[in-house]
Amino acid sequence: MRTEGDPFELAHLRTATAIGQVQARVHQAAADLNLTVGDFDNAWYRDFHVS
Repeated sequence: MRTEGDPFELAHLRTATAIGQVQARVHQAAADLNLTVGDFDNAWYRDFHVS
């Protein structure tokens, strides 16, 4: 969330919406293929951010 600087404009909302739709399609395609991603799991996150 932006707290300083220029306010968001309609173009920002449209871009964010389009990116979200692309991301949803990528996730759905991965699910349809039963793709398993083993990188960046919970253990990785804890090791990277907590340690």
